Amino acid sequence: MSYTSLEASKYTTVSSPKPTVRAIMGLLDGATVREVLGKYLRPEELDGLVDPKELAALILWLEHVLELKVIDVAVSREFSFVEVDIDDCGWEEWRAIAKEVKGELVNEGLERLAGKVALVCPKGLKG
Repeated sequence: MSYTSLEASKYTTVSSPKPTVRAIMGLLDGATVREVLGKYLRPEELDGLVDPKELAALILWLEHVLELKVIDVAVSREFSFVEVDIDDCGWEEWRAIAKEVKGELVNEGLERLAGKVALVCPKGLKG
């Protein structure tokens, strides 16, 4: 089943009132993980840095639950993190989004993912 084409309202059947990253992760198969990540990178680029299924679930959660537009995902081997770029947010919005996402990941027991993923808003960086 492909979740990249589902509307956010369909995720409400996963858990109520809003689905979690873990709930979405539990619905993903290998083909869907490759499809989600394939829009941005090859899953082998992650090379153990983060779990591909966790990252794919996070991307889907950002897009369909928080309704953010993910514009790029890049791996930084030098600093050992994955950068997830989101579109159209200013500095203050970016701070609030990053805080909410990190908090959600920690609450769901995904601390390793929270520590290895950096949400970036290129527009917020420009001021």
